[in-house]
Amino acid sequence: MSVEHVGVLLGRFASVPRKPLKQGGAMRVINRWREQNLVNYARLNELGYIWLKPKGMQLAGLNFDTREPSLYTVEHSSMVNHVRLYLEWKYEGLEWQSERQIRATDPDFIIPDGIVTLNNANAIEVELTVKTKTRYPEILQSHYLNKFFNGVWYFVSDEAQTVVTNQVEKFERQKGSNFVRITSLKEVSYDFSTRPS
Repeated sequence: MSVEHVGVLLGRFASVPRKPLKQGGAMRVINRWREQNLVNYARLNELGYIWLKPKGMQLAGLNFDTREPSLYTVEHSSMVNHVRLYLEWKYEGLEWQSERQIRATDPDFIIPDGIVTLNNANAIEVELTVKTKTRYPEILQSHYLNKFFNGVWYFVSDEAQTVVTNQVEKFERQKGSNFVRITSLKEVSYDFSTRPS
């Protein structure tokens, strides 16, 4: 998780919710956690990130992998977190289930980057890079056949936008449905000092 996102969550879950902590305030808290052997910290691609150590996992009541993530994993996870924070800000009462939480249930379907529930459940897919053209139909078909999902919300980078849009349009023509919503990652911004109207 990026230092920026830590600051957002520290502000959100303060005893009196407030604006996100700035980087300096977030780093002071992170350094306390490091002293308590709860988190690891590293700078990757000019940004600071943390991930839980075994003691931090135990304290959080989680049982996930605590190995140092790869650069790609950090970048992708950070953008998934960014999307999550945006959706939680935009839709009050939204529930989020992470990929790791889903994976822990040993599902028999392709695992999305997250599941959001707000009246209905939707699979969340965050695309930073282009997958093979055969992979998109597999993902879309799996989510489409999964009766749990009402739809798929794709959040895409400029690099992936054209390919994802073309694959989704082709899939929806074949199925005769409006199952997928595509949003550019450029549109995923928020101001935590206000609620959207």
